[in-house]
Amino acid sequence: STTEVNLTLKEAIENGICSPIRIFRLESNIDLSEVRFNGKDYISGDLEKKIVVASRNELIADTIDKYFGKDVDGLSTKQGIVFCVNVAHASMMAKLLNERGISAAAVSGKDRDSQKNIEKYLNGDIRFLTSCQLISEGWDAPKTSVIVMARPTMSKVIYYQQLGRGTRRADNKEALYLIDVVDNYSFSSVPWTANSLFKNPLYSPFGDVLTGVRSWNGEMIYLEHLLEKEMDLQEVDIETFESIYGDYISSEELARELFLSTDTITAWIKKGEIVPDYSTKLGRVNYYKFKPERVEEIRVLKNLKKRDETTILDDFWEFIEEGSYSLSYKIIFILALIKNLEKDGEADFEKVKADYISYYRKRLEDGLPVDKKSCPYTTEYLNSDKEMTRNIIVNPFEKFERKRFIYYGKDLKNIGFSFYLWQKVDSDFIKKLKNKMLEDLENYYKDLGGAGDTSIFK
Repeated sequence: STTEVNLTLKEAIENGICSPIRIFRLESNIDLSEVRFNGKDYISGDLEKKIVVASRNELIADTIDKYFGKDVDGLSTKQGIVFCVNVAHASMMAKLLNERGISAAAVSGKDRDSQKNIEKYLNGDIRFLTSCQLISEGWDAPKTSVIVMARPTMSKVIYYQQLGRGTRRADNKEALYLIDVVDNYSFSSVPWTANSLFKNPLYSPFGDVLTGVRSWNGEMIYLEHLLEKEMDLQEVDIETFESIYGDYISSEELARELFLSTDTITAWIKKGEIVPDYSTKLGRVNYYKFKPERVEEIRVLKNLKKRDETTILDDFWEFIEEGSYSLSYKIIFILALIKNLEKDGEADFEKVKADYISYYRKRLEDGLPVDKKSCPYTTEYLNSDKEMTRNIIVNPFEKFERKRFIYYGKDLKNIGFSFYLWQKVDSDFIKKLKNKMLEDLENYYKDLGGAGDTSIFK
């Protein structure tokens, strides 16, 4: 119903729509204080090196076995999901559970057997799935009674979605048992846990997620006997980086607001010309955060022009007429975009990419230099769809996206002029832009064999 859709998870639990959640905080001694993060989540490469270690994996497997591997009060029949860091981690966890007599299988997008294993899980033939990615949202397994967060995340969305795989109610399902694996973290990189998600600082082993208190039924009486020591309610830290600094903007976001490069912001910080409201160093990387109101303060301090949707057309032409090209990418990108532009100001990204690649490929076929010597566009590089997609997004597109002139809809595979800019565009704008790009192309390649065949852009 509409009422149910609008409920928060907390309200859904309180109203009996979703299953009660009982938390167990499994503490490891793994130190993740220097694992870097990109402002949204941990950098996967750093995380993998720290998390995928035997002692931590054994601890998790032993805990699952201790509480849900025994044939008492139906606990040995409970099914669950262990969320892991990567494919290797998921495979290791499945192996450890199977060694303990708990049937398990790893699932991932790279494994042909994943769908078969999911079907076995749904049929009750496998008790645990170990997954390195979020199982699709359409996937429905109400009997999932155990969720293990073996992959720490600073993304509230990811944590919430993983938790949601076990919140459906089902017959004979007393509660969802959630195992939060809690490692050692620095203040600036505290991941999400159930306590922080529900803003509840009170905890006792297998206590209710909303109150921290245990309610006594058959399952809980048995689990109580397995706890190594009696524990009253205790307070845990529920503050995460996002809850404290969620409204702050990064140095990258500040640069976008001011129409500058991130390097300029970093240089100002190093010279002491501007001071971040929060900074931390993880490994070799410095991270800076600013209160939103600092944007205007810094704009005034540096005597920068105010730029918004009302100035966007002038800002665009100012950027175009700079004519600063370290390589030819921006010129070819705009010409390919214009050629494929639809009436709504959007174009099919694949068509834009195809024309972009075709121009450089034709230069090579005609024996012309593809670009300056620093350009990596060999025949092999141009034939790599993955490399070219990444290169276009990172190089020419990013220069325009940073200033909010052009956007890319990754899911829809479309690319086009931003809404505010397109509202100010007419046919003369497109004609003028195309002529400017063709003129810049001629000038750019003047000493590199000429512009070559530009008929592809007609």
